[in-house]
Formats: sequence, structure tokens, C-alpha cells
Amino acid sequence: MKRMHSMRFRVKLITMTSIGVMLLMTILYLQGFERMSQERSNALFESSALEVEHRLASQLQNIASTARMIAYSSTLQTYLLNESATARMQVMAPSIDLMQNMIETNPSIHDILLYSKSGRLLFARGGLRSMAHTMLSEYGVLNDTSLEEPFFSRVYMSDGAVPLPHAFYVMPIYNSLPGQFDMENAGLCAIQFKVDALCNNLETREQPAGFIAIVAEGGAVLSSSIELPQEDAARLMGVGPDQARLSIGAKDYLARSHADANTGWQIATAAPVSELERDMLPLRRLGQVLFFSAVVALSILMLASVRSISGPLGKLLLDIDRIGKAGEGFRMQVPGSHELALIAEQINRTLERVDRSAKTEKEVQAALYESSIARQRAELLSYRSQINPHFLYNTLECIRSMAQLSGAEGIERICLSMSRMFRYAVRDDDRVTVADELRHVHDYYTVMTERMNGIYNLIEAVTPQAQERAIQKMILQPIIENTIKHGFAEKEPPCNICIQGFVKEDGTLVLRISDNGVGLSPQALACLQAGLQNHGTQAKGDKASIGLSNIDHRLRLSFGSRYALSIRSRQGCYTCVELLLPLAGGV
Repeated sequence: MKRMHSMRFRVKLITMTSIGVMLLMTILYLQGFERMSQERSNALFESSALEVEHRLASQLQNIASTARMIAYSSTLQTYLLNESATARMQVMAPSIDLMQNMIETNPSIHDILLYSKSGRLLFARGGLRSMAHTMLSEYGVLNDTSLEEPFFSRVYMSDGAVPLPHAFYVMPIYNSLPGQFDMENAGLCAIQFKVDALCNNLETREQPAGFIAIVAEGGAVLSSSIELPQEDAARLMGVGPDQARLSIGAKDYLARSHADANTGWQIATAAPVSELERDMLPLRRLGQVLFFSAVVALSILMLASVRSISGPLGKLLLDIDRIGKAGEGFRMQVPGSHELALIAEQINRTLERVDRSAKTEKEVQAALYESSIARQRAELLSYRSQINPHFLYNTLECIRSMAQLSGAEGIERICLSMSRMFRYAVRDDDRVTVADELRHVHDYYTVMTERMNGIYNLIEAVTPQAQERAIQKMILQPIIENTIKHGFAEKEPPCNICIQGFVKEDGTLVLRISDNGVGLSPQALACLQAGLQNHGTQAKGDKASIGLSNIDHRLRLSFGSRYALSIRSRQGCYTCVELLLPLAGGV
């Protein structure tokens, strides 16, 4: 029993245990390296697959952006919506040139179709007119162009020796010609694109050797970078978004499929496992050699090190045991070993810090108490400096009465509107009706109209049902203020502001504020839209985007992810802000 407690026995026991632990670590290392190789392969494939899916989403978004640029081109709208045959003939050639230029800049687009409510058609090329006619008839928009939301059509196969898959992106066109406002869409814009061209643009240089396939909802292979049998395509579609290993042909693949939310297509990505793990094999062999060499070297060094420190370590342990028993001011003896001397000196410095801390503890507590008293006094002074709101109400009322007696009707109207605006702003309730918001907007409009000699025109088209809906306070007025300060800053009269509001069948409240101001540049619009998508990211000092970001933040706290705030604009033409609010939400 005594031998088991001897330092020599413990040194041998520690040495043997260390060697056993190192051997166990070697086994764990090999297993961990294999697992790391698989995880790295999975991560590399995951990154590649996500890049492919992002590229497809980006190309579909590019098609949608092209449709918006076409739909709201003043040249194309003049041809499509103007009833004058002479005006249409003047812009017909530029319209076709513009559409063909859009096709040349995007190799995935095959043709562009514009279709007005009056039945007027315009093709950029017109090579597949029958396919476009079939699509319009199938989706019920050939004779009725009333369409609320854009959509991607199903896939159509072209006629010919080698049938090629095509699909359409269809979106409504709203009249944005100067001075014309209409809540109903005036026509349709359809972008016909080639599915196989999309697949060809998905491959990247960083992507491991493999293949990409696009499969329709019915299981038909629309496009694939390799010859893919139908049964292998069905197995790929069964994998889902979580990657899995599949055997296709004579190779093992990591595969993943993802359903595109816009088109309903399944995007399958696969890469050979051998290609993903190939660069890890030399590293694994080198790691094995280095690890075994380290085990042998560490075992020898451990035997020598333990023997050299066992004696001084015993004395050090005795002093450590005395720390708890000795009184204040105790210090350890510094041994001759350099490493153990550093430990002893560090412990002595720690004991000195403990003594100093004990002496200064009362001083710190006293300082914290004085700081608390000073903070309370500062808060009391802040409360005393607040202005009584009733003083401002009475002052505005006094000015209004003086203006009334003096016959200054403009000043009287401004004071009355500002008084109502101030009372509305400091009301305790955070939830009001749309009608309350409109009255507040009217008061702001009255003040600005008096200041600017009536150059602004406010147009309202809000249904009674929408006016009864409850929303957050101070939602509409900041948008109107942005319109006047930024949209009309360099605009010659007339300056029109239109507020539209209605309730959809599912109970969603739609509020749309549009103007005929100077609009936004594409760069400013993209920056503002990115800020709204990221919920708060905006250019520093941009007051217009700060106002919209504040509204977006308040709506997100109230409705979570169930609301929508969007902005559309065309430089030199218009700006439109649209709010979609659900039926219920906590405010």
C-alpha cells in the first residue's frame, strides 16, 4: 500500500497511463480524421449545391427584373396603351429594338410578349407565337388580363426535330404614364425563356466534377449536364434538401435536390465522393506519420520530465496546502526549477492581488453608492426639465385665436392643424384606425399646402371597409413627408399624391401611396430595397430610408413576418410604396 503512494510508483503509473492515453488518442485521431474528411466533403458539396440554387434564383430574379423594366418602359407603354395610331407607329420600332436588346443581354430569354387589355399584341421575335397563345389560354388571361400577382408558367416543349423546354414569366402591367393613375392593370408582360439555357449557366469553376439536373413537377427531366435515365432522376428527386449518398452508374455521389418556390422545379446537384475527398488522402497519410512520431517522442520526454520535477513539486504542494491555514501575508518559497519558480511567483502575485482587493473592496462599494446617488439626482433633474404638453396646446390655441381676430385665415388653419397633429402624436394609444391616420395626413397636408401655396394635390381612394381597420399610429404621415421632401424637391407642379386602400378577400389590408415625383435612380432603389429586405440596413445619413426602416421595424414587431413593405420607382416618373397588413396583429 505504501508503495502505491510513493512518487516513483506514481511516476511509472503516470507514464504508462500517458502512453495508453496517447495510443487511444491515435485511434480517435484516425476515426476523427475520417469523420472530418466526410464532413469537409459534405460542407464542400453543400456550398457548391447552395451556389447552384442561388444562381438559379438569381437568374429567375433577373428574368423578373427584365419583365419589370419592360412593363414600365414609357416607350413600350406608349405603344401598348396609347389609343393614337400615329403615336404608336412612332414608338413601334424603338419598342421592338428595346425588347430585342433585352433578349441579347440575357441569353436565357427567347422572346418577349406585351398584351394590352384592349387585345393589342407586340412580340420581340414572334417565333413561337402558338406556344405563347397556348399559355395565355391555359392560364385564362387571353381574354381577361386582370392579374394581381406575377407567376411562372409550367414548361412547354417546342416543336421541331429536337424539342426544347420553354417557360414563361407573366406579370401585370400598370399604367405609369404621367398623369394617369389606375388601380387595375392595363395589360400583361410575358417573358419566354429557355430552361436548358438556365441549366448551362448554373455550373461554376469551383464546382466539383458532377452534374446538375432540372426536373419538372411531373418527373420529366427538363435539362441535365449528363445523360440521366428516368429512374436515376426519380431517385435524385427523392433525396430532398438533406444531402445523401447515392450510387449512380459505377460511382458514389453526394446528391441534393431543392424545390424552387417560384417555378416548382426540382433542382438536383450531385458530385462524386471520390472527387470531394481526393485532396484529403495525402494529408491523412502525413498526419498518421506525424502523430505516431509525436507519441514516441512525447513518451520519452515525459519520463525525463516527470523525474526532474517530482522533488520540487512535492515542496510546492506543501506550500500550497499551507495557504489556506496561514494568515494574511503568507508567501510561498520559490523552488530552484525555473518552471516551478514561475508557478510559485504567480501564486505569490495572486496572493498580493487578493490582499489589495480586500483593502479596496470597501472603497469600491462606497464609490458605487455615490454613483447611484448621482444617477438618481440626474434623473430627477431630467424629470423637472420636461415641458407640460398642455402649455403647447394652449399656446397654439392662443395664436389661432389671435389669427382669427386679425383675419389671417392661413395662420389660423396652420395652428389648428398643428394643434391636432400634436395631440395625435402624444396620444397614449398606439393603435388607431386608418380613418384616424387619414385625418392626421390631412392636417399635415394642410400645413404643407399653406406653406407652399397649394402646389400639392392629395387624392384619396380608400374604401370604407379599409378605413375601419386598425393599424399602428404614425404609419402613413412619414411616407407622405418623404414624398414631399424628396419626391417633389426638384419637381415642377402639378405634384400629385395618391393614397389607395382596400381589403383583399383574405382580409389583408392594402395601403398604396404613390406620387408623380422625380423617382429614384436604379442604384438608390436597389440600396433601399436591400435595406428593407435586411430589416434595417441602410446608407448612413439617408433620412428617407431611415423613415421607411423605422416603419418596417415597427410593423415587424407587431406582425412578425406576416406583413410586407415594398417600394417601386422609376427615375423621372413615379414612386410607389405599398403596405400589406394581415387581419390581426399585436401592437
